Amino acid sequence: MKKKATVFIACLLLASAIIAGKIVIIQEENRQNSLQKREESQVTTENKNKTAGDGEEAEISLFSGPKTLKEEEIAAAESDSDPVVELTAAEKDLFARLVHAEAGGEPYEGQVAVAATVLNRLESSNYPDSISEIIYQIESGRYQYSPVLDGRINLTPGESAEKAVEDALQGSDPTGGATGFYNPAKTANTWVRRKAVTKVIGSHIFFR
Repeated sequence: MKKKATVFIACLLLASAIIAGKIVIIQEENRQNSLQKREESQVTTENKNKTAGDGEEAEISLFSGPKTLKEEEIAAAESDSDPVVELTAAEKDLFARLVHAEAGGEPYEGQVAVAATVLNRLESSNYPDSISEIIYQIESGRYQYSPVLDGRINLTPGESAEKAVEDALQGSDPTGGATGFYNPAKTANTWVRRKAVTKVIGSHIFFR
């Protein structure tokens, strides 16, 4: 009888152990499932955040890209608009007075052309190093520009002459690099008539 009771108790203990083991397994499975779900949730959140971040970066890129390009275009435009030569206000005024005196009755292109020849002299090693020195230069006892001799250099320039100076300073040169000009109806100078002609504009023949 005692033996049967012992066997019965052993069976109960075994059954209890098995049940307890299953409970532990189930609990472990639940814990693992819970951890997996938590990890999946974190991954999903991270992916959403990354997607949102990528979208923001794309928006920033799309916004900043054209802005940067525009800034570059503006910088380029400003660079293109920089004067070829920097002049003081007094030099610009003198320059405009010369253009007005020499070409006030010429078409606008002819006024720009006269201004361009002065700047071409400034770039040449054969002439003085400043606008005023070029305009007032005396060569072989003669002024290079007749308005200096007869006083027309002192006349107030018109807006057209001032604008022609500005255009020439920005690089406009319709003469093709001429360093001088003359009106064939007003001069019999054989020296200028032997020079290579680059352009004829209005009443002036341009040469270098």
